[in-house]
Amino acid sequence: TPITAPNMSELGLAVAEVVATDEPPSRIVVVVPAEVSGDLGEITVDVVNIGDDAVQGYRLHVFGQPVEGGAGFQARTIETTLFCARAVSDDGLCV
Repeated sequence: TPITAPNMSELGLAVAEVVATDEPPSRIVVVVPAEVSGDLGEITVDVVNIGDDAVQGYRLHVFGQPVEGGAGFQARTIETTLFCARAVSDDGLCV
């Protein structure tokens, strides 16, 4: 089921909540505010303090499109960048 929300700001937060943790409590920070141009919206949010000893968090670049009828946006594409807590392997994985 696609993630939907009334606007792009709330869509970015809804996507971030999917990877956020309760213990320890994650912080969600809007890095690039929501912007809509034509039929494409985007927002960038960071989710940090996820309680993993190798992965410190994620940067989520969320692209959304209007839902049919214009009552909000749904996630179309999500680009994810990992924040490694220590180091990165030759394969690009957090270690």
